[in-house]
Parts: sequence; structure tokens; C-alpha cells
Amino acid sequence: MTKKVKLIASLVIFVLIFVLSIEISTRYRLKYVEVYTVNKILNSREKIGEKDLVKHKLPKAFVDDSTVLKKEEALNHYVKLNHTLYPNSVLNKNSIESLSMSKDQALLGLRENEKLFSMKAGPLESLGNMLRSGHYVDVYLRYSKSYDKKESYKLASSIRVLGLKDRNGEDVEESKTNSHTILLAVDENEIDYFIQAQAEGDLVLTGSNSKNRESKYFRPKEDSKDEL
Repeated sequence: MTKKVKLIASLVIFVLIFVLSIEISTRYRLKYVEVYTVNKILNSREKIGEKDLVKHKLPKAFVDDSTVLKKEEALNHYVKLNHTLYPNSVLNKNSIESLSMSKDQALLGLRENEKLFSMKAGPLESLGNMLRSGHYVDVYLRYSKSYDKKESYKLASSIRVLGLKDRNGEDVEESKTNSHTILLAVDENEIDYFIQAQAEGDLVLTGSNSKNRESKYFRPKEDSKDEL
């Protein structure tokens, strides 16, 4: 009799545990969490704005660690290269990236009517390796000896520095190495002139702490030279 009671009690406990596990599993699956989608097609390198995001609720069972659950995880982020976001598709962290994590951060930092200009960097050009992204510089052209000119002309003032790369193309701040290339934001109407100037001599940068952040450009004239 005692054995039968024990057996029945064990069966009851087993059934209770089974029912409870089903109940817990069902509740978990039916628990809803907030997710995000976009309301239009966004292609590679497009920025996700406030108006692009749409909030939905989805059962937690359909969500994993890569799902975007907070607006901040997508707002002002960029669609990764070779990725496209479609309306009503749940946003995934693997398809977007922040500006700071982007490999082409300098390109994304360009403003309207700006182009990216690169120049070789050395201790002089990088201001003793103190130059960093976000700084502003004045740009001078120092003619090469073949031009038989000793003058150095001021090409532009308050030019924004978008990045500094080492020999491997990595950000200097990340790799902790010396600068090899400096990336500047130049007005698209002046980019050809900068390329021409680079072929005629050396470009020299000087640090600028001017509060006026509007870039200005100067075309060399015989009667208006600015010596270094």
C-alpha cells in the first residue's frame, strides 16, 4: 500500500512539474517585447533618422541577441555596406553600425558639397602627431624646387580634419601608431585645385583655434602671397 501511495505521489509530482514547465514556457513565448522596423527602404550607408523608425511588439520567442530592442541602438546609425533595410523587417544589429564603428567614418562625416581629400602625413603635417579627427587646420602650399619659387601660399583656412590613418589604413587613435595619411573635408569646387597644388609642391598644415569654423579658400596671386 505504501508503495502505491509513493508511486501515485511521484506521478502527481511529475505531472505538476510537467504542467508548470508548459505554463512557464507558454508565458515566455507569449511575452511581448518592443522591436523596431523602418518605414521605407534604406540602402547601404544611409542614415537612420527618427522619422524612419517604427515601433512594434513581437513575442519574445522570436527575438534573439541581435535584435534591436532600443531606439538608441538604431537611431543615427548607418546601414552597413552591402546591406538593405526593408519596411516591416525587424531591425538587426548585424545590418547597421554607428559612425564610430564604421570603417568609412571619414566619408560618412562629409557634409553637403564636400569631398574627401587625402594627403601624406609626417611629423610636420600631423603637427607632431598631435593632430586628431575634428581639429581644424590652415593649409599652405610650399612649391617644390622645380618651380623655382620660394614663396608659400595659403590655400585655405579652417579646414576640418576627418581622420588620420596609419600605413595599414587603421585609425591612428585606435592603432596608437604614427600618422601616414591625413583626411580633409574640402569644398567640391576646390578639390581639383587642391590636387593640382599637391602636384606642385608640399602641403603644410598649421593648427587653428579660430572660433570661426567656416572654411575659406584662397587662390594664389602674384600680389597676394603669404609666406610661412
